[in-house]
Amino acid sequence: VKVYLNLWVKVKSGWRDNNFNLREFGYNIKDLN
Repeated sequence: VKVYLNLWVKVKSGWRDNNFNLREFGYNIKDLN
């Protein structure tokens, strides 16, 4: 089965430094340190 996926992604600047964004993406802050 072939699938064509056209995807647009918007990246917020500084997302890696924002704890709220990391939690929203499913990362556990304690595991990252």
